[in-house]
Parts: sequence; structure tokens; C-alpha cells
Amino acid sequence: LTQRLGLLLLNNAITVNSAFDVDAYDGLHRGELKISYDGLPMLKNIMGLNIKEAIAASTFSIDLDLDLEAIAQSPAGEMLDPFTQEGYIVINNGRVQMNASLQNSIVQLNGVDSPVERFF
Repeated sequence: LTQRLGLLLLNNAITVNSAFDVDAYDGLHRGELKISYDGLPMLKNIMGLNIKEAIAASTFSIDLDLDLEAIAQSPAGEMLDPFTQEGYIVINNGRVQMNASLQNSIVQLNGVDSPVERFF
């Protein structure tokens, strides 16, 4: 049953769009997530899944705009420096920002293109 359900999910297209506006730790935060998966209708067995094909059938984008002072006071505050140093987030005018996307098997993180293999 698990394999059939997994195959059903892999075969069919899925689109998810979500946005949020949150007031947390005395700061306003915004984000938007868009995911589109074209599906792999020719896949007949879950064991035949090729992760590169699944990635090629996928696009996503995420945009985050978070209040720096609020994030610094939160449990996530300790991650600000390492994530900034690694280029996962950008601090700009008192805001913690991230823009990431996947399209055509290329990941773009804060304006920098990287092959998707870098994240595996």
C-alpha cells in the first residue's frame, strides 16, 4: 500500500502556493512558497525512481523577509552568523532575507546559481 501511494504521488502533478504574514518575537515576518511538480507519469515502479528526473520535473521558489531584531531574540538567533557566512541568508536594512529557487535542475540562492548536486 505504501509503494502504491508513493507511486501515485510521484506519477501526478502537484502545485502548492502558500504565503504567510506573521508577528512573532515582536517582529513582522513575511514569506512565500511556490512548488510545482510535473509528475512522472511513465514511472511504473517506485524502485525505478531516478532522483535527477524527479528534480527535473520540479520547480520551487521561496522568498523570506524576516525582522532581524526579532530573529536575533528567537531560538533561531544562533543560526544567523553561520547561515549568513554560508550564503543561505542575507541581512539587509534590519531584515533577514532569503530568495531560493529550483528550475531546470539549477538552484539559485540569493542570486547565485549552483548545480542541484551541491545540496546532495
